[in-house]
Amino acid sequence: MTQFATKRYDMNTLPPKILVVDDKSQHLYAIGSLLKRLGPVEIIQATSGSEALGLTLEHDFCLAIVDVQMPEMSGYELVELWRGNPSTANLPVIFISGIRTEEYRHQKGFDPGGAVDFLSKPFVPEILLGKVKVFLELYYLQAKVQELVSELNDKREALIQVKSELEEAKSALAKQAM
Repeated sequence: MTQFATKRYDMNTLPPKILVVDDKSQHLYAIGSLLKRLGPVEIIQATSGSEALGLTLEHDFCLAIVDVQMPEMSGYELVELWRGNPSTANLPVIFISGIRTEEYRHQKGFDPGGAVDFLSKPFVPEILLGKVKVFLELYYLQAKVQELVSELNDKREALIQVKSELEEAKSALAKQAM
């Protein structure tokens, strides 16, 4: 078993949120059902790019899975808007598309500021799960790094306080010795 599969969920950490964007409800249902196998994740779905934009203002997502071909706003346009906003600029994205032209797909999807990964429809469920597991592991590692940085900062502050107290005591002893 992988480290991810055996990892215990820390109740102090909010479950990671994954945004799934697709205009077809059957695709949202299928992807959502598949992702539920991963354990404690919150899956939030949007049926359009504009709905997804609104959701990214309300939630912090560890990953977005975005259909490329949607009416009104394509997945590419959605991600371009995310990249222009500091709060969503680094949101990892997996594009899912029925577009079969390999060169176009990869050129558009992997342009600077585009997707991190790309899957063709129909996709193999295990491949999508494997890719999502990597992003979830990154989420947990980032949370752990933030926790360790916070602990280090607390210890640093405590050391600064102790150093200050020692300097005051040293100064008081020096005055008494005079």
